[in-house]
Amino acid sequence: MTKPRDDFYTPIELADTLASLIIEDGIKTAIDFCVGNGDLLKAVQRRLPDVECFGTDIAIEAIEPLRESQPAWKLEVCDFSSTENFDELTDFGKRKYDLIVLNPPFTCKGSSMYKIEFENMTYNVSTAMMFVTNALKYRSDNGVLYAILPSSCAYSQKDRKLWRYLIKTYNLQILATPDRMYWQNCSASIILVSIGGSEQREHVEKSRYDFTTLPIKKIIRGHISPHEANYVDGKKGVKYIHTTNLQKNKIVNCSRVTLPKDRDTERYGSVSYQGPAVLIPRVCNPNIGKVCVYKYKSEFVPSDCVIALCTKNIEDAVLIADTIQKQWLHFRTIYQGTAAKYTTMEKVLKLFDKA
Repeated sequence: MTKPRDDFYTPIELADTLASLIIEDGIKTAIDFCVGNGDLLKAVQRRLPDVECFGTDIAIEAIEPLRESQPAWKLEVCDFSSTENFDELTDFGKRKYDLIVLNPPFTCKGSSMYKIEFENMTYNVSTAMMFVTNALKYRSDNGVLYAILPSSCAYSQKDRKLWRYLIKTYNLQILATPDRMYWQNCSASIILVSIGGSEQREHVEKSRYDFTTLPIKKIIRGHISPHEANYVDGKKGVKYIHTTNLQKNKIVNCSRVTLPKDRDTERYGSVSYQGPAVLIPRVCNPNIGKVCVYKYKSEFVPSDCVIALCTKNIEDAVLIADTIQKQWLHFRTIYQGTAAKYTTMEKVLKLFDKA
């Protein structure tokens, strides 16, 4: 038997977690457009026994066993990346659904983007968000969508425009941020969201530790990539600090660079800063050993993959670094991404209440 195209099916535990978050009344119909092995809809039925279930999937290898095990469900083979395919299905495309559950494809080969039209506006979006917007077209007037999404949907530049629109117009809410990996050979960080629900719920994405009281003077991100840096020999120039120089909580083996003379600092910001500071990586596999104190008052140049938490004195810098290390399990949640982990200035500023 040929393997289904996307076999990262929803684990039962995760399906039940998502279903447990459903709070709406009056749900009569539920659909999963990427039904896979059906565990999301099964979890919905455990919570809402009388719901009528519909499902589609691109893989006939997924649909055929479900037809045998779930004869009461309405199931069809369909590539939901195009709503035209779905609209052609008898008894499917002309309906609206009270509940949509979705674990869409996460992959985005080559960082590709999809250009979509949604409610008279054009967006460039990731694979997952393309499936979300397709699904919302079939939501009933009081319907709601519950989805498992890669956390990058919430924090990447790629989906930001659409994400903000859905928050404003569809009451998009992040309901949970699971801190464990559910799939083998896949390290995707995920969020559980609702879109279209009428009730505002407590946002549970907040860190359990309050970092806002730490004595940070300002937060800056480096601008110069290793390819742009003008390296110099010996002790001339300014110390250049890349993530590879952050090792075991120490700053080691730094190169030196000359500062660009023709840079428009008023427009693009400075490339060098005065210590002391706490340096953290912007892009990395989250590693407590990469939280380092720059002790000196001298000038330094952070690379474009380093963020500096600038302080008034060395004592404050040591306090901040110690706190981050002690609260590492909470701090590391700012790093998201389905492949290489990264954080953003927006997330760091929000964590320390410096936005």
